[in-house]
Amino acid sequence: MLKSYLSKLCTLAVMLGMSFGAFSQNVTITSPASIAGDYLSKHAAFGGWLNGQSGELVLANDGAGATNGCTIANDMTGKIALIDRGVCGFAVKAINAQNAGAIAVIVCNNNATIPDSTIVMGGANCDITIPAVMLTLNMCNTIKAVLATEAVTAVFPVNYPGDANGFQAETVLPGAGTYTTPELTGPSPFTDSDGAKYFTIVAPNDAVMNVNSCASGVDTRVTVFEGCRNAVTFIDQNDDACGSVPPDNDPYSSSLDVIVYAGQSYTIVWDNIWDSQGFNFEVSFGPLPNVDVTFQVDMQDETVAPDGVKISLNGGPEANMTDSGNGIWTYTTSAPAGSAHDYVFLNGSGNEEDSIIQVTCRSVELGLDALTTDLVCYNSCSPCPPDAVCPLWINENFDNYTLGGI
Repeated sequence: MLKSYLSKLCTLAVMLGMSFGAFSQNVTITSPASIAGDYLSKHAAFGGWLNGQSGELVLANDGAGATNGCTIANDMTGKIALIDRGVCGFAVKAINAQNAGAIAVIVCNNNATIPDSTIVMGGANCDITIPAVMLTLNMCNTIKAVLATEAVTAVFPVNYPGDANGFQAETVLPGAGTYTTPELTGPSPFTDSDGAKYFTIVAPNDAVMNVNSCASGVDTRVTVFEGCRNAVTFIDQNDDACGSVPPDNDPYSSSLDVIVYAGQSYTIVWDNIWDSQGFNFEVSFGPLPNVDVTFQVDMQDETVAPDGVKISLNGGPEANMTDSGNGIWTYTTSAPAGSAHDYVFLNGSGNEEDSIIQVTCRSVELGLDALTTDLVCYNSCSPCPPDAVCPLWINENFDNYTLGGI
């Protein structure tokens, strides 16, 4: 039977910023023998997975002796960057090292009060594909003392979850087509399932992307995200949508339409809330439809100008709104799904609302469904206050009343 599909806000306990695997991992110094051994590190919440990257360490240098990685002047091609903590963000250091050719990053903690401590580095930059770890201040001082006179090499551990088993470990889909997901055995991003597979695709243009498992015969759930390991944004989810009549005749399969934008990457996740077996699914792109949007404003506290209430969209010409009664004025138009619009109401031609109101609460972004904006009071971001209710006055002569005991 069909399952009860709970509110997205209830079921989508997405563990954003998750890292499938322990943050604490050993980086192994392989040479020279004098400092060789395992050095306990913490994997950053951003960037690529640890996957056995190995190479020679090189200390970052901005050309003037600074080693904090906020600017990197030296060539790091094929090397592991050694960078000091401080001054700029961790993600800034990592992207700078990547741009300088590094295959991985070691950040040295700089806390002399607790010189044997590390932290999980936070940050978000989906352009970072190399992994980053942090070592303690004492560990780094040991490495730097040797690095000053001889080469130091290291190998990173492995916590890569496997192809299609996590964010930034997705299987790349080359474009629209029919694909097969294997058994849903990877870690799930949800608390109500324990298996999933991840696929990534780049939108060829602004479009409606449809992802569906219709006619697969498998009970599925699909979710589309945007972003990367520590910067995942939920877009939408679907459970049972393919229908119980031909040609689909597959009420438990999924079909999801989402708005996508040219050149942006999207992650498609199939999870095993209902079934773990593999199946075929389709991805297609279609044109963005026009959708209706109705703007409304409450003029009950205003004296409406003789020429009526007007609206201006995106700084364009004024358009007449319609008096819908009870002080409410409306205007309906259509625009492409996914488009964003600024607007302003005018009480008579040229008499627009305050600029602060326009900046604060006069914009709208269209989805795939028709939209009516929230009803707000003119020149306000909030609904108009209700009319005051006057108390009921009783005119009575109390001359014949006797005061009773209490």
